[in-house]
Amino acid sequence: MRREEGRGRRAGAPSQVVVDDLGGAHVSIEGGEAEHLRKVLRLRPGDRVSATDGRGTRGVLEITSFGRGRVETALRERRREPGPERRYWIATRAAGPRFDWLVEKAVEMGAAGLIALVPDGGPRPRLERWERLARAALGQCLGAWATTLASAGGAREAVERGVPEGGEWTSVQVADATAGPAMDPRVGLPGDHLLLVGPPEGFGPADRDFLAGRPETGRIRLGERRLRSETAALALLALATLGH
Repeated sequence: MRREEGRGRRAGAPSQVVVDDLGGAHVSIEGGEAEHLRKVLRLRPGDRVSATDGRGTRGVLEITSFGRGRVETALRERRREPGPERRYWIATRAAGPRFDWLVEKAVEMGAAGLIALVPDGGPRPRLERWERLARAALGQCLGAWATTLASAGGAREAVERGVPEGGEWTSVQVADATAGPAMDPRVGLPGDHLLLVGPPEGFGPADRDFLAGRPETGRIRLGERRLRSETAALALLALATLGH
């Protein structure tokens, strides 16, 4: 009798691995994903596990053998998920371990991307670490589309560069305690939307002046209390995604 897909020898929540490519008939899984399958889930040849490439392709892999530091599998099923019509990108100040936490939660909530705002003289962006965290979070939340990690020197740079993958922002929205209660209707338009969140003390003078000079920038009120930047970022993401 075949065991249920994604459960292997251990009962519990469904599992998913993130792989680089699901285009071929055979997939080799290495690194942390291989260790997780072998030592945590204790899977054996013949067991099956769900997989994604983070670019909208899902698959079912059957384990065929184990090697040193790798798990060999055969692709048994493959399907394609359409990309989201609206994509939301968070841009906020990078702040040590709290930004690590934000990476994981942004992936769980389906953010298209997360841009760390790192001013001159600030800590170097830890993109490799954040990408590892995002990859692990994508497997845990069973998503099919990866969250892109990028950095910018400030709000102006994030706005003027446009979408890290290419193209212009459909809208730019800023968390603003002085904004009115209505949400900018452009948040619901198809395309890429930039959600800007400053630190608790607010953006610096240069970014404030730049945003004030953009009448097309939307402003969203998040309540009466002062929020940590990572809390405000998730609140803004939730309002944008769940409100449409």
